[in-house]
Amino acid sequence: MHTKETLKSLTFMNPTKPEVNILEKCSGQKLESLVWGFAHIPTVDPTIHKFPSLLSLTLNNRAALSALDLNLLLSVCPKLEFLSLANINITFSTTRFMIELNSASLKTLNIEGLSVDAIVLETDKLESLTLRDSTFEQFELVSKGSLRHLQIEDVSIIQLDIGQSADLLEEVIVSDFTIVWPRFYQMISRARNLQKLTLGGLPFDTEDEAIDLDMIAASFPSLKFLALDYNLGDAHHEHAFRSCTNLEKVAVLELSTFKIHELFAHWIAGFLERCPNLKRLGIHGSISEAKTREDYQLIGRFTSSMIDLMRQYSHVYVSFDYS
Repeated sequence: MHTKETLKSLTFMNPTKPEVNILEKCSGQKLESLVWGFAHIPTVDPTIHKFPSLLSLTLNNRAALSALDLNLLLSVCPKLEFLSLANINITFSTTRFMIELNSASLKTLNIEGLSVDAIVLETDKLESLTLRDSTFEQFELVSKGSLRHLQIEDVSIIQLDIGQSADLLEEVIVSDFTIVWPRFYQMISRARNLQKLTLGGLPFDTEDEAIDLDMIAASFPSLKFLALDYNLGDAHHEHAFRSCTNLEKVAVLELSTFKIHELFAHWIAGFLERCPNLKRLGIHGSISEAKTREDYQLIGRFTSSMIDLMRQYSHVYVSFDYS
């Protein structure tokens, strides 16, 4: 690599024979961004491998290294702010598949396609955490509380602990997340400055576990954006509107359902009554490919209900997205 002394950004995505060890080729240089797919990292030696300028690191496409070397890799990147781990192969020296990560500089962490027993992350500057398509028994974030963005999609976690980091959250996006809702709500309820909340595909075993708008309104007085799913089989729409607490600052609503149904219209009406400053409403639904006469009648009744409803809220811009 003739340019390694001046190179600042490198994307290396193809497997090679023999394998190229970027740690050896670019160590100690000015590299600031590295995207490395199919990486094979046999070992990380902090006395040899140093990346004093690296700000962004992405390992993906079956990159392979040990849990110990992954943490050592972070230690040789003292300025690292962005770390993405997607579909990587991690080896462990014990029967417990546990990853410990320590970084004094990390601000953004994205993890995708990972299945381990536990991850313990220690960092005081983390602002954004995204977990996708993964399974953990335990995920623990040890931090003084700088987290602003939390996104969890298609993830199963038995025990999630973000500690004081929940206090400053501004955006939470959750979909297809296997966790007990009251436990998760208790964790994020301290985020008084939360402005965007997206909840979809959460399992509710009982009515007591259902989403209560009173709790949301009381816990998140700064909320401006709210997106929720209506699950037809759950029958939780009445539970959501047990009282008349308003979501005073919500300006954008995104409401979706797996299947268009008349009760969905009643659910939407409940939100409109409780969002006095609403400006935009997005309605998302699914229409069966094999449409029967009953399907057409159902869609017709829903459409009529929405037309009648929106006449009362002419100041709200409404969009429909059917798939």
